[in-house]
Amino acid sequence: MEHLRTGHPAPALCLLDQRGEPFDLAEHPRRDAAEYRRRDDARTVVYFFAGAFTPECTTQACDLRKNLAWLKGAGVGVVGVSGDDPQTLAEFDQRHGLPYPLLSDPDHAAARAWGAWGTRTVDGRTSDGPLRATFVVGPDRSLQALYYRVDPATHANWLMRELGL
Repeated sequence: MEHLRTGHPAPALCLLDQRGEPFDLAEHPRRDAAEYRRRDDARTVVYFFAGAFTPECTTQACDLRKNLAWLKGAGVGVVGVSGDDPQTLAEFDQRHGLPYPLLSDPDHAAARAWGAWGTRTVDGRTSDGPLRATFVVGPDRSLQALYYRVDPATHANWLMRELGL
């Protein structure tokens, strides 16, 4: 698997969100009416997670929710991506009050394009599957920061450090 690098253009990201509505990352900063999206220096955090309701993914999603005020204040939006269907993502959102888009990537094409799919070991078994990965996309659509094989326990700290918060 080829990992992306900082400075590379962000791959396309056009998927259905948890409401079943189309979401296009290229239009996101201009489409979203939220205050943090009106800034010229707006950035977007795109994070890939293995699946809704798993303990580590829940920890990661809720930690981002907890830090969303800081992120919004710095002009940073958040978008989560997994292989779950929109209905499952809607249930995950409702249960945990996640105030950001969750995108459905059922064929894992986006995960592969972003380098968030590859060999992993879960419970001692090695297989190909989703990799926890996070990207910071700048206003020019370039990748400003990336973090592969994210540790949910330190994810928000890494992100805040990378964003200078």
